[in-house]
Amino acid sequence: MTVLSNRALVEAMDVGRLRIDPRPTPAPEVIGSPFGSCSVDLHIGRTIFIPRKGLQVSLDIRGAVTPTLDALYERREIPEEGWLLSPGRLVLGRTIEVVDLPLSENGLAARIEGRSSFARA
Repeated sequence: MTVLSNRALVEAMDVGRLRIDPRPTPAPEVIGSPFGSCSVDLHIGRTIFIPRKGLQVSLDIRGAVTPTLDALYERREIPEEGWLLSPGRLVLGRTIEVVDLPLSENGLAARIEGRSSFARA
C-alpha cells in the first residue's frame, strides 16, 4: 500500500482516478492550501445525524443509506454558533465535498478522519 503525496493526489484528480467536487484549491504549493503532505482537508456540512435514543444501530452501507439514516437518526442542522459534541457521543456528518474513487486497475482507497485537536479533546 502506498500513500499518495499531495502532488500525486492532484495528478490523480487531473487524470480522473480521484474526483473531489468542488475541487480543493489552492494548489499544494500555495500557503493556505487544503493539501497536507499526503492529505486533503475536507469540510463538514451543516447537517448532522444523531442516533435516536434507545436504539442500537448498525449500518450496512451496501444498501441505501439515506432511508436508514432517516429511520434511525434525528437530522439536525448545525447552527451558525456551532454545536457542542458531548464526550462519548456518536454523531454522523457529511462532507461538503463529494469524493469519488472510480473503479480501475489502479484503484485508490481513502480514509476520512477527524482532524480537529480541539474536537478530539
